[in-house]
Amino acid sequence: MSEPLPESDLKQHGWRRRYATSSTDQSGEGRDLLRSFYIPALLRAVRYDRVAGYFRSSALAAASRGFTAILQREGTVRLIAGCDLAPHDVQAILDGNTNRLEQHLEGELDKLDAEPEKVRRGVELLAHMIAKGRLEIRVAFRKHAETGEPILLDSSEDGYVHEKWGIVTDGFGQRLSFSGSMNESAAALIRNAEN
Repeated sequence: MSEPLPESDLKQHGWRRRYATSSTDQSGEGRDLLRSFYIPALLRAVRYDRVAGYFRSSALAAASRGFTAILQREGTVRLIAGCDLAPHDVQAILDGNTNRLEQHLEGELDKLDAEPEKVRRGVELLAHMIAKGRLEIRVAFRKHAETGEPILLDSSEDGYVHEKWGIVTDGFGQRLSFSGSMNESAAALIRNAEN
């Protein structure tokens, strides 16, 4: 039996002004950004808008409880990510062909039998959210700083999209915004030193 969802009200949680893995709690333990900030915010959300330089479905697996809550509330997730995605995923997103992306993800699931369960769940959740129209992904392309010309996907010249921020909206229209070093991936949510 799963826990009931908290009310979709951001004011009902005691938010801190700053979250960082370098911060410690009263016992001297390092802060767990996933459990102290990210999941509690998503549990109260009806909409999650995010810009991240790097996105992987592992973020959906790591915070599946929060993303599932958004789905249960029939909410939406809008993501702008740097183009460091698999080329066929990028092309499917650019074509606006969610059926093609969903078919590719289902094919990838068949290859994941040897992968950890969390990876598999993240890909399943990604495919489900796209199929239900609950996840919109846009890709941030780079332009050459001097010429203004678009930089090809496989090029490594002239940097990359690196901005990271998000806005969580609850059922009352209240918003919680954040910015920091964290990308949208399990590594950022679980292992990295982030703020």
